[in-house]
Amino acid sequence: MTSGQLPWENGNIKYAGKLGEEVSDRQGYEAARLCAINAISQLNQAAGGLEKICQIVRIEGHIHAAPGFRGHPQVLNGASDLFNAVFGERGRHTRTALGTNEMPLDAAVQISVFAEVAD
Repeated sequence: MTSGQLPWENGNIKYAGKLGEEVSDRQGYEAARLCAINAISQLNQAAGGLEKICQIVRIEGHIHAAPGFRGHPQVLNGASDLFNAVFGERGRHTRTALGTNEMPLDAAVQISVFAEVAD
């Protein structure tokens, strides 16, 4: 399991703010994708190579949402689409997309990833 991955890029949170206010749906998708890139990097390092990842089991996505925002699944698609592209069948997973009122560092999205790793 990775710890919560934020949309870090070059040492900065690239997408900050709430979906439905400061952050567009498209930016939210890109934020989730960037979180997934960071998670894949962590998985690669922890497992000793991506070939050792047997299956992406589950993604938990937390969306920094303004009142009335309902596009949580579409935002989390940014992460799901990338895992499926990188891992193919091994990338198919279950997931939860939840909205939250506040996030660490004002990040737009945070994901945690559960993966099965070969010995």
